[in-house]
Amino acid sequence: MQDYEAYQSAIINELACARLKLYFLFNSWTTRSSKHSLTDIYIHHLNREGRVVNYLIALPELLGRHIGINYAEVIGNVLTHFNVSKERLSYLITNNAANNGTYINHLSTKLGFKKEDR
Repeated sequence: MQDYEAYQSAIINELACARLKLYFLFNSWTTRSSKHSLTDIYIHHLNREGRVVNYLIALPELLGRHIGINYAEVIGNVLTHFNVSKERLSYLITNNAANNGTYINHLSTKLGFKKEDR
C-alpha cells in the first residue's frame, strides 16, 4: 500500500502527459463470502514516448450495496483523484453485467458526458 501511495503523484503526472485520451476498463466482483465487493480499474493509454501502457490504477472496495450508483461513486472518485476530466476520458470498457449500464449512466451524469459517446 505504501508503494501505491508513493506512486500516485507519478501516475497523475503520467496521465496528464498522455498523448491521446484515456481508456478505462472496469470490472466489479464480490468475494465468495460476499463480505467484500471490489472494483478493479485499469488504464490504457499512449505514454509520452508513444508506447501503449496498461496498468491497474485502483482496486477500491465498494461500500454499500452491489448496485450501479455505488460503483459510479467509487469510480468517479478514483477518476477525480487522478485528475481525469471528461475531456481526457475516451472510452469506458466493461462487461455486459446489468449494473454496468446503470453505473455508466450515473457516471455520465457525475462527470458530464454523453454515455453514447463513451
